[in-house]
Amino acid sequence: MKIYIIAIAVLLVSYSEDIILENLPIPANQLIVEGSIETDAPPIVFLSKNFPYYGDYNLNDIASFFVHNAAMSVKSQTGQEVQLQEFCIKEFLPLLSADQKVNIYRLFGLNYNRDSVEKYGDSLALFPNICFYSIPDIFTFYTSGSGSMLGKENMSYSLDIKLDTFHLTSTTRIPSLIRPNGLSFKPHPNPQNDSLVTVYISLSVPDTFGNFVRYWTKRNSGAFLLPRSRSVWDDKLWVGSNVNLPIERGQARRDSIREAYSYFWRGDKVQIKWTNIDKQTYDFWSSLESDRGDSPFATPLKIKSNIKGGLGVWAGLRRQ
Repeated sequence: MKIYIIAIAVLLVSYSEDIILENLPIPANQLIVEGSIETDAPPIVFLSKNFPYYGDYNLNDIASFFVHNAAMSVKSQTGQEVQLQEFCIKEFLPLLSADQKVNIYRLFGLNYNRDSVEKYGDSLALFPNICFYSIPDIFTFYTSGSGSMLGKENMSYSLDIKLDTFHLTSTTRIPSLIRPNGLSFKPHPNPQNDSLVTVYISLSVPDTFGNFVRYWTKRNSGAFLLPRSRSVWDDKLWVGSNVNLPIERGQARRDSIREAYSYFWRGDKVQIKWTNIDKQTYDFWSSLESDRGDSPFATPLKIKSNIKGGLGVWAGLRRQ
C-alpha cells in the first residue's frame, strides 16, 4: 500500500395516483453469502437470508437477516481444513482492547479511531448485532497476526456451508499481485475548483489476459470506502500497456452526491486498498455494480454469483 499527500430552476408539476401492487411473486428461500479470504488474513463469511423486495421489514432490525448455527468450513488446495465459528459483535466486542475494537469497526467500514473508542467505550456497539463466521482463533489474529488459516497467494480455497436442507459450496483463488507503480494527481479542470484533485494510479498491465482488480480508498483518518460507481476493473483495454487510470474517491452510500464527487482535496493523505481478484469474483461485483437496483423500476440484471446452492460471492483477494 502506498500513501501520497496530495443553480438551475426547475418547474415541478405535482401529480399523484394510488398504485396497488397485488399478487406479487414470493421469492424462494435462499441463503446469501458474502465471504472473502485475503493474503495474510483469515476467512470472513457473512451468511444472511433473502427477503421480498416489497416485503415488510425494519431497517433497524438488520440483525434478523443474519443466519446462525450453520456448519461451515474452508479447505485449501493443500488439504488444510478449518471449521469456522460464528461470532456476533455484541458478544465479544466488550472483551477487546481499544485498538482491537478499532480494527473490528474498520472491518465493517465504521470510521472510529482509538480516541473515540476510549471516550465512548462500548456505547459504540449500539449498531446492529452483526454476526459472521471466521477461524476459531480470530482473537489471536487480531492480537498477534497469526491464525489457524491465513490466505496465501496463488492458493485456492473451497467454502462449504450446511444448514438444514441447504448445502452451499464455492471455490476461489487468490491470484498474483499486479503491483501499482505509484500515484499522481491532476487539478480539477475547472480553475474555480482548484482545491479539488483527481488521483491517478500508474500500472504496468501484464501482456496476458485475465487480470482483475478491486479497490477501496481512504482519506486521512477515515475508513476505507468503495467507489460509488465501480470498484472493479479488468484488463481488456490495457493488456500489455503502461497506463494511468483515475481513482474514484470512495464514498459512503448514505452521503449525497455533490460536485466534489470522485475528487480528493489538496492536502489529503490518500491510501488505496488495492486487491487482485479472480474472474468469478470480478463477474459478481461487476454485475452487481451494473445493476441499478436502487429503484424498483430499474431494468434488472442477472447477478453472476459463484455460490452453488445459494447466492453471493466467495472471493480470494491478493492485497497490495
